[in-house]
Amino acid sequence: MLGILGDYGVAPTFGEWVQYGLPFVPVMALVIGMYFFIMFRKKLKVSRLNVSSLVRQASERIGPMTRKEHITAVILIGLIVMWITSSNLFGMGGPVILCLVVLNLFRILRWRDIAGIPWDVVALYASACALGKGLAVTGAALYLADSFISLLPDFLRSGEGLAIATSLFTGIVTNFMSDGATVSAIGPITIPMATISGTHPLMIGLATAFSSSFAHMLIIGTPNNAIAYTLAKDPHTGEQLVTLSDFFKHGAVMVVMSFAVLWFWTFLGYWRLIGF
Repeated sequence: MLGILGDYGVAPTFGEWVQYGLPFVPVMALVIGMYFFIMFRKKLKVSRLNVSSLVRQASERIGPMTRKEHITAVILIGLIVMWITSSNLFGMGGPVILCLVVLNLFRILRWRDIAGIPWDVVALYASACALGKGLAVTGAALYLADSFISLLPDFLRSGEGLAIATSLFTGIVTNFMSDGATVSAIGPITIPMATISGTHPLMIGLATAFSSSFAHMLIIGTPNNAIAYTLAKDPHTGEQLVTLSDFFKHGAVMVVMSFAVLWFWTFLGYWRLIGF
């Protein structure tokens, strides 16, 4: 999404992204946590759990941080600081490349690590950005956006209404494909929709990006779901503890809750206070 917004000259800085997105996170986390607590509070087999004790035991097994780990932590903190303070000058990729160079200078990162990177995934995202650029330059994105807006009722054609419409469409599609692929396919269309309707492109871009994370219903929607499904087995019997029907049933509720929080707390709530 940053690449697509950059094609239209309205890419936000890292600090602006955090400003518009961070307040959504704790509210959504509390809503989902409360839902699962209400649904499964009577089925909990462990009534009390000393988290600090478990963390301390895990820390003792891992052992103290090494010199390379300390250096890596400092570099990571430096990366976050550069994202916040200088992303408008160097972009998001510049600080990352600089930190990778520093990691190589300290011999923390080796060439075999670089060679092991799945470059096909990198090429996939790069080609998706190129596709968005092509749609913007040729005017195809503008044509598709105009056609989509003409199908919407009047109250969904601009402002928060358009953000709701684009987020709903994105949230549904992302459950059937990865979030990155969803944004790459839909983003080049939704940003021109904002331009046509007189809505700030950043609002629609963020609405598209945020709702692409609502892939809760199917395990194919995001690698997180596949990991959770694979690991959710009884270590002694091998019984599958989380089924596909569990994903669909509870995931559908989570999608609805995600839309509710995004629309009423984010679009119609603190975004109006922050402004665009």
